[in-house]
Amino acid sequence: MKNWRMIGLLIASAMFVIACGDDNVDDPRFDDAIFDPTPHEILIPELFPQLEIPEDNLTTEEGVELGRMLYYDPVLHKDGDRSCSSCHHQEISFTSDGPVLPHLNLGWNTAFLWNGKVQGTLEDIMLFEVRDFFETDMDVMNAHEEYPVLFYEAFGEKVVTYELAAKALSQFQRTMISGNSTYDKFKRGELFLDDEQYNGFEIFFTERGDCFHCHGGVLFTDNDFHNNALDYDPRPGLGGITGIAEDMGKFKSPT
Repeated sequence: MKNWRMIGLLIASAMFVIACGDDNVDDPRFDDAIFDPTPHEILIPELFPQLEIPEDNLTTEEGVELGRMLYYDPVLHKDGDRSCSSCHHQEISFTSDGPVLPHLNLGWNTAFLWNGKVQGTLEDIMLFEVRDFFETDMDVMNAHEEYPVLFYEAFGEKVVTYELAAKALSQFQRTMISGNSTYDKFKRGELFLDDEQYNGFEIFFTERGDCFHCHGGVLFTDNDFHNNALDYDPRPGLGGITGIAEDMGKFKSPT
């Protein structure tokens, strides 16, 4: 009987501790917070493939806006001195002058980084970014004056986690779609290319330039990895991830 009473006391104590620490239940920051997210429709350009969106991270206005804020905020970095936008400049198609892959049309990708180190969904690569690359300090995020409330309004959770930050960034990234360039308008029959542009088009999409094999289609990438004969590069590329000899020197074909 004493053993049963002791077990009961231990269970009651554990439940009390859990209840006291439950999701910032008494935090005044959440007094006016409401979890009622608004669905956000991602407009897919004509001729683009269908975009798959995971059921556990449906796109909402709140989630996209939160992801946009995180993308431009240095708070995401462990030292607080750089953001995603520090390397991916909006004015040059979310890339930079260095070897930085552009953040465009990533919703259609299944393999990420130059060497394919992360494969899966946008949520997988964004989780890598916040947890392993930026090493985001979640104590800082949870102590922030605004972010915990914004996460609650987007996801219904009062504690900010790596997984939730990855989901918010993924929602924003899925809206970063090209589709209104001169090439897109040409393919939709909205304009004609001038002689110089058409000559470049012919070179690019024929054996004359041989670009289209890796950079074909409306997304300008096959989302695959290729060896472009730069075997002197000491980096193993995809081979360093798979350990397969044939993958040595293969790198992702960017858009």
